[in-house]
Amino acid sequence: MPQPRPAALKPPPALPEPKPKPKSLTEKSVEKPAEAEPRNEEATKEKPGPEPTPVPPGTVEVEFPIEPVPDPICDALETSKEAEFERLPRLTEGECGALTPIRLIAIRPKDSQPVVLDPPITTQCAIASSLVTWVRDSLQPMALKHLGEAIKGFQSTGGYQCRPRNHVAGAKMSEHAKANAIDIGYFQQLSGKTVKVGDPTEPGLAFMTEIRGKACGPFTTVLGPGSDPSHAEHFHLDLAKRGRNKNALYCK
Repeated sequence: MPQPRPAALKPPPALPEPKPKPKSLTEKSVEKPAEAEPRNEEATKEKPGPEPTPVPPGTVEVEFPIEPVPDPICDALETSKEAEFERLPRLTEGECGALTPIRLIAIRPKDSQPVVLDPPITTQCAIASSLVTWVRDSLQPMALKHLGEAIKGFQSTGGYQCRPRNHVAGAKMSEHAKANAIDIGYFQQLSGKTVKVGDPTEPGLAFMTEIRGKACGPFTTVLGPGSDPSHAEHFHLDLAKRGRNKNALYCK
């Protein structure tokens, strides 16, 4: 009798695939940085600034302080107290300016009636010093002679102004642009009466004529009615330096 065949062996069950091992903290993937766009060197390159203006040969550039610089004329006026003024910082305005400007308030000569400027002006101590001489030696004596009383003030119509002569474009710069001039419109007597410059009907015409003539000397330039249309209604007094010795007079 034949023996029964043994049953076929079943294959062993498949083992499960191992799970992927998690990456350690040190094995974290690092993203590759995006490639930077190429720089445009021409666009980022700094453009050169404007070329500095060359200094003319022989020119020496000097830095001046902003604070007032020493002025012996101002020192003398402060000692004598013959002028009331305030020192101002240096003026710089293009072609215009002054190293030792002041705000001139009044002229107070010794043994003479003080004269107040209305309004105060910006000028220099050299102008104030010349006004002291003129007021003391000419203005007040002539006022007593022709008007019977002293002058207590005058209308100052111009001090420092950055402008050309007579306000004409292209003309030479005025002495006003250097704080080196003063304009006067009228004089006020102690009684309050005024004597206007340029008014031919004024009883003080002789007074005006004399003080104008005597201003030539203390000042190097004296202009007024008859000089030109620009000075028909005021006196212009300045200390312009002209001539070989820088002291030539121009009184017209």
